[in-house]
Amino acid sequence: MGSPLTDADIIIVGAGVVGLFTALEAAHKGLTPLVLEERSPGAGASTRNAGVLHLIQPPPGKLRRRLALEGARLYRVLAGGIGYQVYETRLLILATTRLESLLLRPALIAIRRLAPGVKARIAGRREILRLEPEANPKVRSGIIVEGYGVVEPRHLISRLAREAEARGGIETGKKVTGIKCRGDKVIVEASDGSEYTARYAINAAGAGAEVLARQHGIRVRVELKPGTMEIYQDPKPRNILARIPTTSKTKGGAVIPWPQGTLYGPDLRESPGDPQPSPGAVAAKYRRLIRRDPRGLLERIEGLRTVAKPRDFHLIVPERCPRVVHLLGIESPGLTAAPALARLALSKLFG
Repeated sequence: MGSPLTDADIIIVGAGVVGLFTALEAAHKGLTPLVLEERSPGAGASTRNAGVLHLIQPPPGKLRRRLALEGARLYRVLAGGIGYQVYETRLLILATTRLESLLLRPALIAIRRLAPGVKARIAGRREILRLEPEANPKVRSGIIVEGYGVVEPRHLISRLAREAEARGGIETGKKVTGIKCRGDKVIVEASDGSEYTARYAINAAGAGAEVLARQHGIRVRVELKPGTMEIYQDPKPRNILARIPTTSKTKGGAVIPWPQGTLYGPDLRESPGDPQPSPGAVAAKYRRLIRRDPRGLLERIEGLRTVAKPRDFHLIVPERCPRVVHLLGIESPGLTAAPALARLALSKLFG
C-alpha cells in the first residue's frame, strides 16, 4: 500500500449527485471534503435520469418520500449559490379513458396523503388544454399538481463538481476497494494501491455502495434495473404529462419538458440482459398523452438504477466503524432527495 494521503476532514466515495451535494454540505459545516470517483462526476445514474423534482413518491411511511419533499424545497434554496437552474412547471396527470376518469378522485386522495401541503386538484378538459396546448385533445380530465420542477442533470453535475473541487477536491480514476476505521481515523483504500486518511467517510458510491457496506457486515440486497429515455426536438409541452395508474403494476414515466427538447420515459426493464427498446418505442408508450407525434430524435439515454430490498433509502452507520455512513438503495427519487440526503448523512456522524 502507498503512504496515506490527504488533509481532508471527510472522504466521500462517489461523485454522483448525492456525493457532490454531500461534499458541499460538509464544506458548509466547516469540513474539508475530498471526493473519490472511479470514472468522472455523474458518470453513473446521476446523468442518466429525467431530472424531475418529485413531490409525489409512494408508498407512505418511507424515508425516500419524506426526503423527496425536503430535497425539492432545498433545490430552490441552493440554486442561486451553486449556479444551476430549476425549470418550474406543473405535473398534469391525464385521464384519456372513462376508467382513468373514475380513478382521478382516489388518486387525488392518495396524492394529498403522500404529499401534504402540495397543491393538487381535479380539472376538466377545457382547463387542461388551456394550461397545456400540446396535451392530447381527447383528454377527458386530469389532476393538476403545482410546484414541480426539472433540472438538467448534466448541467447540475457540472455546477456541483465545480463547487466541490473549489471547496475541497475531486480525484477521478479512484476505484475505492475498502474503508477501515483505525482509532479516530478512517482509511480509504483504492485499487491503485493508494490510501487516504480522514476523520470521517461517506459511502455514496451508488451501484457500488453495497460492496463496501458488506465489508462492515451490512447486508442490504441491491439490484440493478435498466431503463431507456428518449429526447425529441418537438413538440415542446410546458408541463410534465403523466398517465394515471390503472393497476398496481403501472410503471412511472412521463412526457417531460427539458431545456433542449422533450424527454419521454423512462422505459423500465427488469434485467440488464433484457433487450433495449427500438428507437421510437419509448415515446410510443406516451403517445396518447400528447397532441402530436414526436419529431427529431436528439438522444437516447441508457442507464441503470439501484433497487434495494426492502425498497427505500438506507443510511447505515456500522457499529464497528462509527465514523462511516453507507448510503444504499438510492434509487428514484434519489436526485430529488440528494440535498436532503446529504444533510441526513452528515447528521448521522455529527448529530
